[in-house]
Parts: sequence; C-alpha cells; structure tokens
Amino acid sequence: MSGRDLVQSWTLRMAKDAAKQSSLGRAHSAGDHLKTAQVSDRLWILANEHGKLRLVGHFVITAAGLNQRQAAKLLGVPPSKLWEGKWHVLGDVPRETVGSLIDIHHLAEHLRFESKTATRLKLKDGRLDPQTLRSLRVLTPESAAHLREVWRAMIADRHKGRQSNPAWHRDELILALDFYLQHRAQMPAKGSDRVLDLSNTLNKLAIALGQRGDATYRNANGVYMKLMNFRSLDPGYTVEGRVGLTRIGQGDREVWRDYAGDPEKCRAAAAAIYKALEVDDADLSPGETLEVAEAEEGRLLTIVHQRRERSRKLVEAKKSSVLRERGKLCCEVCGFDFSVEFGERGRGFIECHHTKPVTSLTDGSKTKISDLALLCSNCHRMVHIKRPWLSLVELRKLLRDQKP
Repeated sequence: MSGRDLVQSWTLRMAKDAAKQSSLGRAHSAGDHLKTAQVSDRLWILANEHGKLRLVGHFVITAAGLNQRQAAKLLGVPPSKLWEGKWHVLGDVPRETVGSLIDIHHLAEHLRFESKTATRLKLKDGRLDPQTLRSLRVLTPESAAHLREVWRAMIADRHKGRQSNPAWHRDELILALDFYLQHRAQMPAKGSDRVLDLSNTLNKLAIALGQRGDATYRNANGVYMKLMNFRSLDPGYTVEGRVGLTRIGQGDREVWRDYAGDPEKCRAAAAAIYKALEVDDADLSPGETLEVAEAEEGRLLTIVHQRRERSRKLVEAKKSSVLRERGKLCCEVCGFDFSVEFGERGRGFIECHHTKPVTSLTDGSKTKISDLALLCSNCHRMVHIKRPWLSLVELRKLLRDQKP
C-alpha cells in the first residue's frame, strides 16, 4: 500500500554525507518533526544550497517512530554514528542513488503542499527563504509527480552512459522563445499539456534534423528549465530583483537579442518551423548537410531554402527564361558571365538564389521563377556567408561601397 509523499530538508552537510549513510545498507533520516511520518510514506530529501532548491534523494519508509538508540540497533551501529534528532526513520536504500545534488530550483515556485496555511515554498528575490523547509511537509500528488519525473530523467540519463543532451540549436531556441513570449505573463506549469506539447515538437524537430529524440531529449523538465533561462534575460522579470535560471548559453542570448523585442517576428519564424515539420518524413532530409550559414530562422528552414534553390526543374526554367529575354546569363549583383570568362566550359553555368524570406517558404505557395535570382558563386556565397543573410540590394550596395 503506497503512502504519502513527504518532504524533509537536510543541511548541506547532511546532504554531502548521504553516500556514507547509504553504506549502512539502509536509508536513514532523523529530525524532531518526523513524528508523523509513517511506514509506506515516501520521504523526499531536499536541501537549500545558498538559496537554490536541490534534490538529494528519496526512499520509502520501512520503519518509523524510532528514537536514536532504536534506529542504531536496527542498523547495527553505535548511536553516535547517527544524526541527532528526536525521531528517526529507516528505509531501503534505493537501487539508484544520487552522487550529487540535483538542481530543481525551477520547481521551487511550483511545488504545492497539503496544508491549510503554508501551501508553497517561500521565495524572496528568486531565492529560498531559509525557514521555508524547516518542517515536514506533505506534497500534493501533482508536485510529487514533478519530483518523480526529475528522478526518472536522472536514472534514464545514467542508463544511457551519462549521455548528455546536445546544446540547444537555433530552431529549438526560437520555438522555446516563441512559447515564452506568448506565456510571459503566466507561465504554464512544467507538467502542463502545453509544455509537454512543446517537448514533443522539439523531439520531432530533432528527428527531422537527424538528431536523437527520446524520453530524455528535451523532456518537460529540460524544456521548462530553458524557459526559466529566458526569464533571466527578461528585464520585465528581473526589474524587481528576481532572477531566472542564469546558466545560459550564447545561443540563448543571440535568439533573445534577435527576437525578444519583436514577438510577431518570432511568431512568424516559429510558425514557419511548425509548418515545415508537417511535411512528409521523406521530405525532411534528416541530417542534410548545410553549405551555407544557418538562416536567422534556424537550420530546418535553411534546409527548405537550400532545397528550393537546388530544384533542377526550377533552376532550368529560370535560366531558360533569362536567356530568352537577355540572351546571356549574368550575375544580377556583379554582372559576372561565366561564358565570357571561361568560354565554352562556362556556357550555361550560373547559380540560383531564392529571394523570398525563409519564413514564407512553408506557407503552401509554389516557388515562382520570379522568386529566383541568378548569382555567380562568389556573390551567392556572400549572401549566405553569415547571419543575417543579405538581400540583393544590400549586397549590391556592399559591392559599390568597396570600389574606390
């Protein structure tokens, strides 16, 4: 019969001694407030590390209501080897134990307790109140589920040889920021359907790009942590002294810089990525190699753009149209003509560039010949060499400005 999910706080010293306690063969805890703990209750051990919430571990209680001497006798050790406390509980050592503190501070404001008064943890300026975990607390079923998911993700990661998830790429960050900007005022809970939907989309995106997608890749916990990363960059959130999760990467900063001030632009980019994911799996070209710098809107839309430019049928139609009108194939930026410079070997050769914004390539419209421009290899490479990609007008101006 399963019992309640209880939360107890350990000091950092106790948390760091957890490995020594597990060597006793049974899990053990003590405290003046463990009087109400019962056999079959699950005890979740948390710690306050400099204002940040950490998960130490958990165990199911198999013996409760013990004093120090009784607990020591059952463990076969002198009473002096145990932590002091009026009440002691014992449990089986979990098959998997934690070697270090697990960061669960992103859950601090979401954990709820079955209480008529103190139903949540107290935070001040994003940090835990030192007194907030002093007493034994009973978790609500939803909050207990949050902790179980964190634990399962940790176990799954260990079973994969501690394989860590790769850094978030730009496509993923755009989808996450779009979600953040839409729910800025009231962020959905980590276990909500909306966060889980985003997690599922990110896994589908990973598969489309030839990356791994599984139970631990961009799971709800990881997705929610990324949303909390954006909070640390959001002046609207930090203005009152609050902080989000501050362990952020350069990619987070770049996407925030490019899109946070223009939510509609971010929405358009995200909508195009969602649309691109709706195509048949065979058309997603998993792992396709990019020969250009990623577009501002990410890798998937860059692949869509690159595929349109490579369409043999479209390219030949564009060349034929220009030859009929002008009688030659010249770069529309610098005027370079391969047939003039290389003779017969260069006749008919030139590259095609798709001029429409990448966000418009997945709206169901067909690419028209007028959407393509003829460029020499150098000019085409200069368009795509780095973000943001240049328009033909911008590239012509750049070329004019370089001339004496």
